[in-house]
Amino acid sequence: MGRRATKVVTENGVVTTSHRFLYRGYLQIACCDRKRATHPCLWLVTWDPTQEIATRPLAIQKDGTWYTFYKIS
Repeated sequence: MGRRATKVVTENGVVTTSHRFLYRGYLQIACCDRKRATHPCLWLVTWDPTQEIATRPLAIQKDGTWYTFYKIS
C-alpha cells in the first residue's frame, strides 16, 4: 500500500529515533517508539466504525491523554 512502516533517524552513527507505524488495513492506528521501554506508543488512533470509508478519527491518545474530535456545525 506504500505506507511508511518504520522511521529510523541516526546522528553521528547513533540511532536517535526509531519509530514503528502500525496499521489496520489502510488505517494508521498507532506509532510506537522502539527505544522507549515504558509506554512505547507515541499515539493511538480510534477510527469511527460506523463509516464505510474511514475518514474520521474519533479519538487519539497522545502522552497518556485521550483527545476526541468533534464536528462544529
